[in-house]
Order: sequence, then structure tokens, then C-alpha cells
Amino acid sequence: MIKRINIKPGFTLIELAITLAMATVSMLALSAVFSDSQKSWNTTYQRAYSGVVTESHVARKAFEATIRRAICDRYTLDDYGQWVEVYYFATDASLKADRYARLYASEGTFYLKYGILSPKETLGTLPICQNVTACSFSGAGRCIRMSLTLSKNGRSATLLASATPQNQ
Repeated sequence: MIKRINIKPGFTLIELAITLAMATVSMLALSAVFSDSQKSWNTTYQRAYSGVVTESHVARKAFEATIRRAICDRYTLDDYGQWVEVYYFATDASLKADRYARLYASEGTFYLKYGILSPKETLGTLPICQNVTACSFSGAGRCIRMSLTLSKNGRSATLLASATPQNQ
């Protein structure tokens, strides 16, 4: 008579220990990769949405809106490119330009100053953005260009914008 040996299906303790060790090493490697990816994402996000980038967008929008609102036939640039002054109509019924707007930087702030043209009277000055380290304006024909550099907490952004007056 032949004796049969019944072998129960399953894993031995050694096989289970080896599998658990391999799974642990794999999980540690994956967590290190994900951790580095998260750090890179945070760095990129902070760089893209830092204060200087946001402020440069605000400055560009203010510059373009002011210049495009101006009349086409004239503007005034400072001899050193420190400011630009444009002229516009107070209302649609105005027959000649009767308002002015001046864009300039002073003591680290970019400003928009506006008022009545004749007699020249300032109605208000709006601070557009801060952390300005350099600002210059230039013109060629009807086109007005602005170069604005902002710096904060070791981050720096340089904005180059141009616009053309659109009003007739």
C-alpha cells in the first residue's frame, strides 16, 4: 500500500517575509519619488504665482489700458524715459483732449497720476504695484514701450510691454 502525503496549499513563512520586504522597499522608493515631485511642483507654483509675477501682470494691464485710451496724435515722454504722459477725452462728447494720465515709478512704486489738462490739475494718483527696481519708457512713432523690473524676496521679473493709443 502506498502512503500519500497531503500538502496543504499556501505560502511558507520565508516566502511571506521575502514578499513583505520587497513590497516595503518598493513603497519606500515610490514615496521618495512622489515626495521629490511634490517639492518640485511647490517650487514651480511659488515661482509662477509669486508676488512679483502677479504685480507685473497688474502693471501691464494698467499700462495697456491707459495707453490705449489715449488719443493717437500725441504723447509726452520724459527726456530720460522716466515717465510718459498721454492725453484723452473726459467724455465721448468732448471735442478735444481735456484729460491727462502720467505713468511713472518713484521710490519702488509704479504710479498712475491723472487729472485735468488745462489748467493742469491733478485729480488723483493711484499706486499700481510695488517692489519696482527699474522703470523706463520709450516711444517710436505712435507706439509706446515700457520696461519694468520688479524684485521681492530674491525673485525678480522684468516686464516688457508696448501699446498704441487707439482714440481718434
